[in-house]
Amino acid sequence: GISLTGTCFDHVDFSGADLTHAVFENVSLVGCDFRGAKLTLAAFHCCDLRDALFDRSTLLRGSRFPGSNLVGARGLSRGGRALVRRTGGILAASVLV
Repeated sequence: GISLTGTCFDHVDFSGADLTHAVFENVSLVGCDFRGAKLTLAAFHCCDLRDALFDRSTLLRGSRFPGSNLVGARGLSRGGRALVRRTGGILAASVLV
C-alpha cells in the first residue's frame, strides 16, 4: 500500500480506491470521500479526517486511527464508530468547561 506523511489531501475523492495497507501519518484529509474505498488494514496515525465520508468502505477490516480526528465524519456504522474509538480515534469534540 501507499505511505504518505505530513501532506495535505483535503477534499480529495478517494471513493472506490484500493487503499489496502495504506499508511497515512500526520496527513490532512479533511472532507475526503472514502465512500466504497477498500481501507482494509489501512492506518491513519494523527490524521485530520474531519467531515470525511466513509459509506460502504471496508474500514472494519483492521483499519486503525491512533490520534486521528474524525469529528463530523459521516457514513460510519455503529461498528465503524466503535473501531475508531477502540483504535485511538476521536469522533466527538471534547467540551471543556
